[in-house]
Amino acid sequence: MSLKFTIMMMTICLFSACEWMKRDHTKAPEASPPPQADSEETKLPKASPSPSPLPDATPILSSQVNPEETKPPAASPLSVGFVNPGNQCFANAALKFFLSLPRDPRLFDFLDFRDTPLRLALANLVEKVEAKDSNVEDLIHQILTQVSILDSFDDGEQHDSVDFLQSIFDNLNPDFSLFQSYQRLESSEAGKEFVRNVPAEGVKIYPLDIPNPEATETLTLQQVVNPLFVPELMTGDNQVECDSGKCDAKRTMFWRLNNDETTAPDFILLQLKRRITSDGLSYTKVKRQVSIDQGLVLAFEETTQITYHVKAAIVHFGNADGGHYVTYMKEGDHWILHNDSQVTVVADDKAKADIEAGAVSFYLSNQTLSP
Repeated sequence: MSLKFTIMMMTICLFSACEWMKRDHTKAPEASPPPQADSEETKLPKASPSPSPLPDATPILSSQVNPEETKPPAASPLSVGFVNPGNQCFANAALKFFLSLPRDPRLFDFLDFRDTPLRLALANLVEKVEAKDSNVEDLIHQILTQVSILDSFDDGEQHDSVDFLQSIFDNLNPDFSLFQSYQRLESSEAGKEFVRNVPAEGVKIYPLDIPNPEATETLTLQQVVNPLFVPELMTGDNQVECDSGKCDAKRTMFWRLNNDETTAPDFILLQLKRRITSDGLSYTKVKRQVSIDQGLVLAFEETTQITYHVKAAIVHFGNADGGHYVTYMKEGDHWILHNDSQVTVVADDKAKADIEAGAVSFYLSNQTLSP
């Protein structure tokens, strides 16, 4: 009895030991303790600065900067960029365009006569830019505020860059104009001719319609300008006043010099009307390309022909309801892209592609060298 009991107990113990050993060798390992939050493997990347709401860092341009030429010429007085605090690219582009103009003392007389807040702010901006001081945000805000006395540009919204540029000229109110339009009318009444001047006060950016805006063929800038000077028959409701009443006439427009000028202007300003409307309510953007490869030949006083070349352009990217403005400038052999705070050299073909596709304003010079 005791022998059987002993054998039975030994069997139970042996079985239990085997089960214990079995469990010990098959048990899943414990989970590793969580690593420290600042360990190299689990550390979150440091928070990046909040992205700018501006297109500054957004590759919205069709052109790409030449990786071997990303800095403007060292001697460039306009190598500093303008920070965009939000919806201000229209002003930045217009001001860079304005500062690219030749220092005609009649236009830049605010450098000597700083008798209004706007003239003072513009003079200070010129001096800071020429000193390559990029701390100009307050000055640009002052300019926006002063120009907005007549036109509201400081409401934090996007605006038309060319309208803002024209408002700067209007507020400066220079006592000269680049050129003046006049019309020569040849009436059917005994071949009588007479001239009608079209008043021009101050510096005006001359607006140009793009012919056949829906077409896809590329135009030259010359083809855009030429229709201005094509003789037009004034008949029907457009007849002119003659000695005997209304009569037909042929009207031809020319540009003439102003004041006591005896030579054609050194530079002219043109606007391409890319934002058009048929009903005054909805707008569309004209996307027809306008080439700038060839010089623009303009006639003054019917006898003088002057060739001009594009030196700067305000370019718009986007649609009729919004987008982004930049300025391109030709400095020596380089095209410089001014995109808010970024100022970079761009290959010729890329710059011309952007300008031809979206230019809304041109500064053209008849000088061989860049002003």
